[in-house]
Amino acid sequence: MKTGKALTFRSILISYLVLCLAMLTVTIIGYSSSIFYVQKEIRNSAALRMREVVGKIENNIRLSYQLCDTLAVSGGLDDIALIEGNFSPQQILDSMKLKNTMSELNVQNNLCQNLHIYFLKSDSILSSNSQRREGKEDISFFCRQYGITAQDFYCWMTEENQKSYQVLSDNQIWFFRPVNDTQNNRIAVIFAEYSGSRLIGDPGAENCIYIETPEKENVIYSRKLEENQKNGYIKVEKRMSMFQWNCDMYVPNTLFYGELRRFAMILTAELLMLISVAVIGSWYFSKKTYVPVGNLISDNKKLSKKVKKKEETRECRELEKYLTGAVKNFPYASLNKLSDQEKYIMIQFAFDENGDAVFRDQEKKEKPEELEHFVLENILKEQIFEKYPGILLQPEKDFVAVVNLSEPEHDEKEIRSLLKTVEQFYSRTFHISACIMIGECQSDYKKMKEAYHLLEESMQYLEFWSTSAPAGVYVYGEMMDADEDSHSSVYMTGSRRLLNCLESEDFEGAYRELNQIYQSAFSKNQKELRINRYRMYGLIGTLITTLDISANEEDKAYYQSLNYEERLFRIQSIHELLSESRAIFEAIIQYRQNKSAEREPEWMEEMQEYIQGHYQDCNMNVTSLAQEFGISVPHVSRSFKNFRDYGVLEYIHKVRLEHAKEMLKNDVRIKNIALDVGYTDAQAFTRAFKRYEGITPSQYKELISKNET
Repeated sequence: MKTGKALTFRSILISYLVLCLAMLTVTIIGYSSSIFYVQKEIRNSAALRMREVVGKIENNIRLSYQLCDTLAVSGGLDDIALIEGNFSPQQILDSMKLKNTMSELNVQNNLCQNLHIYFLKSDSILSSNSQRREGKEDISFFCRQYGITAQDFYCWMTEENQKSYQVLSDNQIWFFRPVNDTQNNRIAVIFAEYSGSRLIGDPGAENCIYIETPEKENVIYSRKLEENQKNGYIKVEKRMSMFQWNCDMYVPNTLFYGELRRFAMILTAELLMLISVAVIGSWYFSKKTYVPVGNLISDNKKLSKKVKKKEETRECRELEKYLTGAVKNFPYASLNKLSDQEKYIMIQFAFDENGDAVFRDQEKKEKPEELEHFVLENILKEQIFEKYPGILLQPEKDFVAVVNLSEPEHDEKEIRSLLKTVEQFYSRTFHISACIMIGECQSDYKKMKEAYHLLEESMQYLEFWSTSAPAGVYVYGEMMDADEDSHSSVYMTGSRRLLNCLESEDFEGAYRELNQIYQSAFSKNQKELRINRYRMYGLIGTLITTLDISANEEDKAYYQSLNYEERLFRIQSIHELLSESRAIFEAIIQYRQNKSAEREPEWMEEMQEYIQGHYQDCNMNVTSLAQEFGISVPHVSRSFKNFRDYGVLEYIHKVRLEHAKEMLKNDVRIKNIALDVGYTDAQAFTRAFKRYEGITPSQYKELISKNET
């Protein structure tokens, strides 16, 4: 006998299939037609964006030449261009004024990266961002910085074009503007320096701009695209009126064609699956409609048991949501398995990672959570729930049991003994370390959420201070909870000393300071667990930030190979912090010892010669030298200490003082000597002289006079 349910099922199934086919047809037609319009809109949008970018590039070039014209008229180039050989103090002052003018003009206009002036008469270069260079050696050094030869540089400086450009190999471009005197003789060349990305600006997050010169050799770009990458882009071209440059914009192509094919395959597979399900479902449903009346009673009993079990599970889920804060109202209906009396304790269970291997399904390579819950629930039923009614919950990753203590014969000590048996059972049978935390006895169900959070905090306290995974049975009331000082001042002082050790690269001292902070600044007080966590992550942040900032590019590459950021961010306890930081520090110390045994860098001799030739410059220091030679400040300082046994500043002072002693022998005034050898005033000169010579300049002068008599 076929029932009306089977006919209804089949009617709904046929209607569903027809609707799916209609929606599939409409979707394919609409998707195909949208491809054409989307491609058209992409090209129109790219052309509009191209016009904006080209207009901005031409405007930047035009403003750069206006800036050069302003500098040529107001910079006083005629007098400075005539300087040859050694500079007088007034000439040095004029050059510095011109350099300041260049910097101010560049900052005000915010166009190019740097401004340069090449003086043909004195064969020197003055830049807005560096000191003046003079002579063929300095010019050659300047050219090497940009990857060009001195011969090409001099050819560019003598070209006849009034406005020209050159594209360098490292995506740098120079715009030249010659300067002539009243007799139409060239005296200087002003040229503005741009990088490709600076000149072009931001063409968009995914777009890329290429500029090709008429010579078909030099290319300027906003970011580099390989040839194989250009296949996935739409190319839009436009020729610029200035210099006849050809500008190409690459816009990412859409992937709609590939998506459409995948879309069709998915819908086809879905359609086949729906047809298969419909056939199998119709056959199965028809077969099930022929059910003997005698089986209805037994089926009804089974269904009642399933409904009751589902109801109990739903009630437990409601209580779990209340504990985690997902719902605000307390679900009293979920306590039917306990008692009407309001007296209970909460117990939290946490297991180590070995549980994953024990309960993992070897065939499916996954761990069913229901299995772990089922095992623990059966153990608790056997050991505790028979005498002490309770329920097992899993509000988060760990399990929580709520146990009734309303009866007079219920004993908390006995529960602790039974839980110890549970912990030993897991250890002996499954080889799993179980950490069990017993909460305080409560008399009000409204405090259940507070009791749960106290257990969570106690577990975190054990993990924070334990050298390994905590195991055993613990009672919340017996946890260390004495009132202690938070040691804020000790932590701040230790953090400053730690930072000083890291900046000076004393990694052994840094580890000692870290250990001292752990011994003195961390209070073993559960109420201050959050403060201790903030302090630990503050120390981790100090380690990561300092290692990243203080290292040069070479050191950063090695530091990254240590994966120190990932290792430090994984830390969850103070003992892990000490262990990981020790391993990282030892690796860095070994790396630096191996590096110190390498040969002396070639630039050290050049830097010493530069110091000897420019010792009169009062602005010369470690930072200016590092910028002059294109080296980081920490690398310069470490190299001098490793290969010269003295620092850079110490060498600068020694060179200046050697010249000063010669001048003291000639009875020159101390004030004049201080200015001539590079000190800002006589007091600074006197302090440096006494520090390195042990006596003042006046005492040295008197000593020379006595020796001569």
